[in-house]
Amino acid sequence: RVKLGILPQTDDLVFSAKHAAAGCGIKALDTHERRPDLVLLPRPLADKEVKTSWTDFRAIGSLKVSDCSRANENKDLMDFARLSLSGRHDRRFVLGIGFRHTKLTLYLFDRSGILTSKVLDVHKFPLHFLCVAVGIVLLNNPRLGYDPSFVQEVCLDEKGNEEKIECLRVGQRKYKVEK
Repeated sequence: RVKLGILPQTDDLVFSAKHAAAGCGIKALDTHERRPDLVLLPRPLADKEVKTSWTDFRAIGSLKVSDCSRANENKDLMDFARLSLSGRHDRRFVLGIGFRHTKLTLYLFDRSGILTSKVLDVHKFPLHFLCVAVGIVLLNNPRLGYDPSFVQEVCLDEKGNEEKIECLRVGQRKYKVEK
């Protein structure tokens, strides 16, 4: 990583497909059952049988075995991105990866819309595919869409219990995020 000039990150990230199965243990933010085909998340959450939420996913993916329409892929990924963005104040955007048969498309979802890459055939351009797959795993949190001015702090509540609060850091001052 040092030779490549990649900044160190706090988490060891891995791709996981364990959430694609029924009963995958995603804490729902709404009443609908949704299961992403592929997610990027910290290794401790991927290795253990712990409940994860949409806000734990650093990037999301859709895998389609047939060459289905791009609209179906967009719809799935937009829904996953909405769920990932809805629970986090510190999330500026979500990266998405769409696989349709042998085609790869990259997506960037933010609160105002979506950007997509050109469609890439992974059999014709295997090196590009490898660069995308490895490159996303090596991204640090700001490049995965997290705003570095938001920090989590552990404080004591009125009863003396530990509580995580979200703060916005501006210069040396910190402001508690309430809504």
